[in-house]
Amino acid sequence: MMIASRVFSIAAVGLSPVAALLAPGILIAVLMVIQSFTGWRPGVWAWIGYIGALFLTVGAFGAFTGENRPSLMWDGVDDQGRPAGGMEVPEPWLGLLLIVCAAGVLAHAATLQLLAARQAPPAAADPGPA
Repeated sequence: MMIASRVFSIAAVGLSPVAALLAPGILIAVLMVIQSFTGWRPGVWAWIGYIGALFLTVGAFGAFTGENRPSLMWDGVDDQGRPAGGMEVPEPWLGLLLIVCAAGVLAHAATLQLLAARQAPPAAADPGPA
């Protein structure tokens, strides 16, 4: 129920429901940064990082290529009675490029973490008391 209401509110603003994937992608990126600073590097976080990169990429394309992109419209009449108005539609490709680059960095960090987890020495087996 909560997810459906968020999808409807995003669609009401004019963004596609796929754009809702940006939020978990950003959350995964933040959690991966915190996890990397703590030194806890299990291999499963690499796969979570890949999922976050996928969410960021798909969500960014969903947000920026939707049908109802945000625009600014104005209308009026000048001193001589002629209609004066217009419409500005932003071209958010720089933002899309930045988000896709951030997803690439997240995927690269996930790859490095996966390689580090595979090269880590296995934990010493405890033979127990004899």
